[in-house]
Amino acid sequence: MYDAYAYYAAQYDFIVAAGVHYPPEPWGPFYTYTHQHVADLSNHILEHPERKERKDGIMIWQLLLEGAASSGYSYLNVASKVLGGTTQANAIAQANSFALEPYTGGAAGCEGGTGGSATLCDVSVYNAANQYPDAGTQVVHNCQIWQSKWWANANEVPGENEVWEKIGDCKEGDCAE
Repeated sequence: MYDAYAYYAAQYDFIVAAGVHYPPEPWGPFYTYTHQHVADLSNHILEHPERKERKDGIMIWQLLLEGAASSGYSYLNVASKVLGGTTQANAIAQANSFALEPYTGGAAGCEGGTGGSATLCDVSVYNAANQYPDAGTQVVHNCQIWQSKWWANANEVPGENEVWEKIGDCKEGDCAE
């Protein structure tokens, strides 16, 4: 299946995230992935001769923590390790060696994150791709803190649209200069 998507990805210039589910699926146990299956698929993606430089990856759905021996997180850990160059055997051996820490955004090289997850001054950084459905939502944009007066659609940029009201300045991160 990945190879079919990889073919079209090469034609239309997009990145592939191959889907893997963590059982049980609600519609039936027709195919059950294992750590070995995830490692094999990850290695296939990593070594695909026409896709090596594209940074294709794995998408896991149903990230449940069920039992100590396996979970969707362990699948993700195996995929991440193999795609990062760890051998399949070592990745499988380390499948359950991970820490669950929530992502807080703002990592080095992060240009505002996705989904508004990056923060400055304890406020989410504005993301033009997001909708902000709740009145009173605060965002940081151009070193200023803005609050929505009503539903803000994607691309309704603070300072360029009346949905946003400036409520303060932010002097943190790139804005501290």
